[in-house]
Amino acid sequence: MSIALHSAPRRRLWLGGWLSQAPAPADGVPPPAPAPVRENTAARLYDEVGEFLFAHDLPLAPDIFGVALAYLGGEDRELTLTIRERLRTEGRLDADFLRQLAEVRSGGIRPTTIARMADTLAAQLAQCLALLGESCTSATEYGDALDREVEQLDSPAGGGDAMSRLIDLTMQAVATSRQMAERLEEKRRETTRLRDNLDRARRAAEQDHLTGLINRRGFDARLQARKYAGEPADWCVAVCDIDDFKRINDRHGHDAGDRVLKLVARLLKTELAPDAIVARHGGEEFACLFAHADVDTTYAKLDAVRRSIAARSLINQDNGEPIGSLTISIGLAAVADDPVRAMRRADAALYGAKRDGKNRVAVAERGA
Repeated sequence: MSIALHSAPRRRLWLGGWLSQAPAPADGVPPPAPAPVRENTAARLYDEVGEFLFAHDLPLAPDIFGVALAYLGGEDRELTLTIRERLRTEGRLDADFLRQLAEVRSGGIRPTTIARMADTLAAQLAQCLALLGESCTSATEYGDALDREVEQLDSPAGGGDAMSRLIDLTMQAVATSRQMAERLEEKRRETTRLRDNLDRARRAAEQDHLTGLINRRGFDARLQARKYAGEPADWCVAVCDIDDFKRINDRHGHDAGDRVLKLVARLLKTELAPDAIVARHGGEEFACLFAHADVDTTYAKLDAVRRSIAARSLINQDNGEPIGSLTISIGLAAVADDPVRAMRRADAALYGAKRDGKNRVAVAERGA
């Protein structure tokens, strides 16, 4: 549908009519009437949303509308960066991608969504196998028919029309093969699209979109995968926490707090990689998994990054006000057999480091 066919008033009427169908508040209290200046702003934003949806041929659905509104209103910086990157690499947006963003904004992609996508992909693969089966059956039937016609060639009674029948059989077989090829190609494209969407959904479900690190779900999955891999248990886990992070948020605002989180995430990842998997475990807490590393070696690496962070003096980019030094406390534990228990021990060691004055690495005792 072309944007040129829809004037700004018509788009506004279209969007306004759709919005008017939204359910009333549960308490029955109508929303306050907006001021004229807000009406004008909303009208302009409706126009932009309409153009955005038409330009990318997107359906007008609540989840997609919400993402478009947040993107064009500039209320979600991470969402804006994600959509801009998608436009840069792909050139356009699709409904599946925006629905994934909507679920991420609502608290993460639900496991039921991924399961549903996996079921759909499995169904598509089953249809591909069924088509291949039909193709094999068709080829077998064609071969049997050819054998019968060849036998007729030697028969004085049926030899006259045998060549004509052979030609007809061959033409039918070619037409059937082409139809099968087209159907298989269509299923291949659908399967590829579904597989890509499923991969993106899984990655999104395991990614922290502020820092770019994997989230707790992704970290726990890797922890369990390593547990069941049957590898030697010469590995460690660590829990890192930014000291006095609430003070930064309260004094300098959440934007400054977000920048601090991204800074710490980047330093942990760059200075510990490739020896560690680093995740944002929640809030201002990060988790690390060190494979094939003993406690002493891991302690030295963690203490080095702790000192690197503490040596920095930060400034609020919004107003130039000094934030001051930044420190982290770390709890470290060796994994004997149970990674979940090791994480608990690392967490206990972290609180010991906090209790002992912060800005330090504390090692959990084995078996504690």
